[in-house]
Order: sequence, then structure tokens, then C-alpha cells
Amino acid sequence: MIPHEILNTRLQSDCLPPPDFTMERDILHSYSLQEEKNIENATLRRERIKYSERLVEQQIEREIQEKKQQEILQREKEKEEMRLHLEFERQEKLRRETEQRKMEELKRKEQQEILRLEQLKREQQIQEARRIQMQREREERELLELKRQQAEEQARVEALRKQREAQEAKRREELEQRRKEQEFVEQLLLFEKQKETAVSPPPYRPPNNEAPSSPPSNYLLDLDLPNSRTTDPFIQPFVDQGMEEDVVIQAINICGKNPQQVTGYLSEYRYYVQCGFPKAKIFQGLRLFGADRAKCFQFFTSSTQNFLDEQVFEAMNYFQMDIDKAVKFLEGLNQLKEMGLEGTRAKQALISCNNDANAAAALLFDSPM
Repeated sequence: MIPHEILNTRLQSDCLPPPDFTMERDILHSYSLQEEKNIENATLRRERIKYSERLVEQQIEREIQEKKQQEILQREKEKEEMRLHLEFERQEKLRRETEQRKMEELKRKEQQEILRLEQLKREQQIQEARRIQMQREREERELLELKRQQAEEQARVEALRKQREAQEAKRREELEQRRKEQEFVEQLLLFEKQKETAVSPPPYRPPNNEAPSSPPSNYLLDLDLPNSRTTDPFIQPFVDQGMEEDVVIQAINICGKNPQQVTGYLSEYRYYVQCGFPKAKIFQGLRLFGADRAKCFQFFTSSTQNFLDEQVFEAMNYFQMDIDKAVKFLEGLNQLKEMGLEGTRAKQALISCNNDANAAAALLFDSPM
């Protein structure tokens, strides 16, 4: 018999009252309870199945949503990639267009630069032609001016020559007059001497046949005594022509007692004196270069310093007879000598530095012995 405490007193239906079991019905009721438990278990199982199905459906729904979301994301990604691709193509197209414009602009600038260079070249050619024309005109003007100066110089030299000839003629006349006066004085002295010996010859008259306006004694008071002549008779004719005695002696030392050569030497000396060069420089130039006027002028005008003949010859041997370089070399040696630098090393340094005294001094100071 089933205790009443364990009986299922749950309502079978909402409309039915609770059953009132008797003891005889306990076994039957127990079967109903088992069936009810089975039903309840089946119901729970169905509910679990339904719950599982709902879970599966929810899972499927979530998967579908996720798939849709992924598809949406994929489409958006594809759209974004398409947009980026289109943007890249657009940027690439813009870049190509920009490069093309730059290339066109560069070509245009190159063409402009070529045109500008051609224009500049034409202008330079025009300027060069104008410069050459102006230089030619300037050279022509300088040539004309030089010719005019040469003509003036020749005229001046001719005038000086004529003046010198006139002075020499006047000097010869004076010398002739003095000679006649000296002869007259000698005749008077002879006359006085003969008068003292009681010989009374007629008095001597001057060659111009003019009688003195006063007695001979008074006339003699106004005359100078005879001058002592040069002992060398070869020198005296040149001195009488107005040439200085030391110049004649210098000419004889170089040319010997050859009248033609001495005359040529004195003629060159007169020419250089008229040009304004100093005597010592003229003597040295004539000793070194003789009648070569081009070299003499180059030597006279290259420097105002005085050098020994041996120094000049040595320097000209160094520079193949180039007078300008030789004189510059000698001036550089003097500058180095003032700095205390002498000898062969100074000469070698000056030659290696192209006659630049400052560079040669720096070289010698930088590399002492």
C-alpha cells in the first residue's frame, strides 16, 4: 500500500478537482504516476530538444548573421579596394599627366634656352664683330697717331739736327775767328819783339783787312790768351765739332781710332741724348748692343736701375737674349739681395718662379738649406 504522503496530489486538469484515491486504487494510481513521469520526461525531453533546436536555430541564425555580416564586410572591403584601385588609377593618371606636363614644360624650357643661347651667341658674335671693328679703328687711330708722332719726332729731330748744324757752323766760325785773332796776336807779339830789336816791319793786319780802332796795345788787352789744345790730335776735331771729350774717348775705346766708326758711334750717342736717355745708360747700351737701336731702346726703357755688363750678359744667357726678362731677373736679384738672399739658390729660385721676387723669397724661406 502506497503511503498517502507520496501520492501525487497535483491537479490533473485545471477543471478537475484533485482525485480522491482509495487504498485499493493505490497500485493503479502508481501506474498513472509512472506514466505521468514518462510523459513529463518526454515533455522535458521535447522541451530540451526544442531548446536545443532553438539553440541550433539561434546558432544558425547567428552564423547566417555572421555570414551576412562577413558578406557585407567583404562587399565593403571589395568596394573599398575598388575605390582604392580607382583612386590609385586616378592618382597614377594624374601623376602621368603631371609628368607629361612637366616633360612638355621641360621641353619648352629647353627650346627657350636653346633659342636664348642662339640669341646670346648671335649677340656675342655681333659684339665681337663690333669689338674687332672698334679695335681695328682704334689700332688705325693709334697707327695714325704713331705716324703723326713719328713725323713730329722726325721733324723735331730734323729741327734739332739743323739747330745743331747751325750751332756747329757758328762754333766753327767762332773757332775760325779765334784762330785768326790768335794769329793776329802772334803777329803782334812778333812785331813787338822785332820792334824791341830795332827792326820796324809794317804791322800785321787781320785777314778781314779791317784796321783796329785803337792802338795795338789797347787791342791786346781785350783778347784772351791762346787755349791749350788736346794732346791727342785724333780727338780734337770731334771736340771742335762740339762733342764732349769723355764721349769721344769712350767711342775710341770701343771703336778704336777709326774715324768712320767713331763718327757713327757719336751720331748714335747724339740721337739717344736727344731722346732724353742718361749718359751712363747710353754708354752701356752702345757697349752691349752696338748700333742695334731696337735692343738699345728696349734696354733703356726696361729699367732705370744700373747693372754691370757681366750681370746683363749672364741674365741674357739665362733667357735666350730676352732683354725684358733679363732686366726683370736682375731687378728681382736686387730685391732678394735687399732681403739678404744671394747666390746660386736665389738665382735658381727666381728663375723657377718666373722672375717673381716675392714668390722666390717665399720659396727660399720655406725651404732653407
